[in-house]
Amino acid sequence: AGSSASTGEDFVELYNQTDSAIDLTTWRLDYRSTATTSQWTRKAQLVGSIEAHGRYLISTADYLSDIHDATLTSGISKTGGSLRLVRVGQNGAADETVDLVGWGTATQFDGDNPAPAPTDGQSLKRTVDADGLFVATGENDTDFSLSNHPSPSSDSQPVIAEADPEA
Repeated sequence: AGSSASTGEDFVELYNQTDSAIDLTTWRLDYRSTATTSQWTRKAQLVGSIEAHGRYLISTADYLSDIHDATLTSGISKTGGSLRLVRVGQNGAADETVDLVGWGTATQFDGDNPAPAPTDGQSLKRTVDADGLFVATGENDTDFSLSNHPSPSSDSQPVIAEADPEA
């Protein structure tokens, strides 16, 4: 999750590190602001699928619109908040939380502490282990770190930006 140096240019990139495509037709991305104590709001209804080892990009309407796969309904706070990726049941309720990340002043996060809060021009990125696999320990402050070189991408367009020198 991250943003450009401009307000309202936010994105979330999903990656499928499995060997099979994942059908996203019953998935959505929910957001909970730090100011909200009890309510999740839908940020994006996902469509289509993520191919094996593929990327899926969700961004605000006017940002990366030429390559995004889904649109955020509004921006995301940089100072703190939570995003959860959920599978939706037949009645529209969130049946299963697939992943959860909280950052900065978030009140909902995996583990003991939230991930750090990005500033303008930064993004959160999932930590990669020595084997090149994304880390998922259930501890947001371990699983995510800050990147000074966001490079959002999707299977709609290959990554053009330089590799993150911090990786």
